[in-house]
Amino acid sequence: MFSRFNPVRVDWCFTEIKNIIIRSLQSVQKSILSSKNSFELYGYDFMIDTNLKPWLIEVNGGPSMTANTDFDCRLKCGLVDDALTIVDIEGILDGSEMNVGGFDLIIDKGVKIVQEKHSMYNSHLGAANQRKKVMRHIVQKFMLRKRLE
Repeated sequence: MFSRFNPVRVDWCFTEIKNIIIRSLQSVQKSILSSKNSFELYGYDFMIDTNLKPWLIEVNGGPSMTANTDFDCRLKCGLVDDALTIVDIEGILDGSEMNVGGFDLIIDKGVKIVQEKHSMYNSHLGAANQRKKVMRHIVQKFMLRKRLE
């Protein structure tokens, strides 16, 4: 059974999850309120079958941020940290980033983004989040940009 869990199959599963997320947002895009002064998080619940096919269970418009375990607390605090990094109050990001923390850019101005290969898989979905490494890279780019100005 586990012979089907190879890198190509896992990559396909993550790609399908991203496609499902994109299609679900496109289907309701007219009813999503858009404002430059706010953002909203959506929580997607998936089931993955033995063939690594993802099945969308539900989408939560206001996912719970209550933590029941230490792991849950670290996960949700990291989510908030990444979300605030994307907001970019400090002006560190230059807009060319393909991922920030645990978030991938998957669509830009209605165009689906094909990610470069950063690792064995084409997504950070479900992967270990190397937040410090990514932030160090972003800050280094910012500092270089400031020196050149």
